Amino acid sequence: MKSIKFRAWDKKVKEMYNLITWHNPFYLDYDETATGQSSSSVIALRKKDTILMQFTGKMGNCYEGDIVQYYPQMGVLKMKIAYVKWNEIICGFILVKNGKMVGHLDQIKKVVGNIYENKNLLEGDKK
Repeated sequence: MKSIKFRAWDKKVKEMYNLITWHNPFYLDYDETATGQSSSSVIALRKKDTILMQFTGKMGNCYEGDIVQYYPQMGVLKMKIAYVKWNEIICGFILVKNGKMVGHLDQIKKVVGNIYENKNLLEGDKK
């Protein structure tokens, strides 16, 4: 069975949280290992300042908004860079570069960052 996990990006303090649970109005139980600690805590975030990202089910730790290296097609050994995005039309995650779909999750080789903390990684692959 696929794990349903989320993480949250706090736009205000520029911090990423691995969520355990969340409660209304928007209290989050989060795993502090993402922030360098080793226990869980509760934090209150404003909904307008928070971006939730869902786990894709791939590679153990790949979430929406992650920047990934991927193989663009069979037989091509040079990896490209894109980010993971939910697509409502196909009801699934896709790889996106410059606003265009460039691939699927099964093409991912590894996660190298995310669009909130490492946006500069997307500039390194212009082709």
